Amino acid sequence: MQKTVENFLTGYPGNGDNIFMNSSFWWIKQTVVAFLSLLFLILGVETLIASYQLNNPLNFIMAFFSASLIILVSIVGILYPVAQVYSLFKPKK
Repeated sequence: MQKTVENFLTGYPGNGDNIFMNSSFWWIKQTVVAFLSLLFLILGVETLIASYQLNNPLNFIMAFFSASLIILVSIVGILYPVAQVYSLFKPKK
């Protein structure tokens, strides 16, 4: 019973295959994460471009670093679904 609950919570049945990767919920989750990350990437780039229009140096630094953080987090959010889909289609050894 303990092993069954553990397999359900982790998604790994024991042979290393993720049993939830072929479900439609998994694909929807990956698509939503990638889409939202792409929107935040666009927002980050627009914020970065707009930060160069600021006249106050303190405002520029604050906007520049916040835009850089938004871009960094959104790139990770885009790479996460890519890595998950790659691991799904990667040939098993």
